[in-house]
Formats: sequence, structure tokens, C-alpha cells
Amino acid sequence: MNDADDSHWQNPEILPRDHPGIISINRAFGHGGPEQEDRQGLGAFLERMNERFAQSGIDRETASDIYELLHASGMLFNEAVGMPDPEAEPKRESPDDLKKRIALRLRPDDSYEIFFVRTGCGYTYFYGYFDLPDEPSALDLTPAEVWRASVPC
Repeated sequence: MNDADDSHWQNPEILPRDHPGIISINRAFGHGGPEQEDRQGLGAFLERMNERFAQSGIDRETASDIYELLHASGMLFNEAVGMPDPEAEPKRESPDDLKKRIALRLRPDDSYEIFFVRTGCGYTYFYGYFDLPDEPSALDLTPAEVWRASVPC
């Protein structure tokens, strides 16, 4: 999953998360080919997205700035997969944590594609678009295809 040029951001590969409590897997938004709404369909989606995001087209400095903006927006933080431990203090993710589960890609119109996994009552696998906002609070992600692997909360 590396860009040929080391000056460009290298996206992480996003793999399916496994959890013994998964009760359903389905496409929550978007439509595509004849994929089934199960582990096989999710696997095909992840394979397709990892291929699409193999090259970011973004230089490392710009990618770092975008991850800082994503972090400052607070929109993409992970939550507990199942019932949170009431004794545990919530851990706030860092921009470096986001870099491990969020892939970015520059579009020809200078907007961006985003592909990520986020936890919260299961796992959400999101593919969509966004324009860079002036303020992190104005971040607006437009979904193109979203899959959910749900666990009881």
C-alpha cells in the first residue's frame, strides 16, 4: 500500500475487525455491485477501497495537516465497541492514532476522498468525500458507501 514516491503520504491498509459479539454485517449506505451483506461483502468492499487508496496523491506535510484537522474536528474518534467499562477513563486518540485507521486520497477537483474504520457499538467502515473546511467544526463528510458490523451495546 505504498506510494512509489516517498514524499507522498502512504495510507494504512484497513482490515476487517473481528469481534466475537458481531451480530450483523450490512451495507448501511450506498449501493454497489452484487455484494452480499455479510463478511464476504464487507471483505470485497475493504479490498476495493484498499486498492483505491493505495496511492494518496497527497504530500506528507499536507496529509499531516489534514489529520490534525480531522483530530481537531472530533468527529472520527473511536468509541467503545460494546458496553464501555464504567471504571475506565475514556482515552482520547491522537492525530497519530487516526493515521493508523484513516486513509486519504486527493481528487482531481482538489477535494478529498476518505476511507476509515471507526468503532462504536461495532465497527463502521466509511468511504466518502470532503472539502477542506476553514474550521475543523465545519468538517462535512459526504458518504458514498458505508458498512456496519454491529455488536450489542
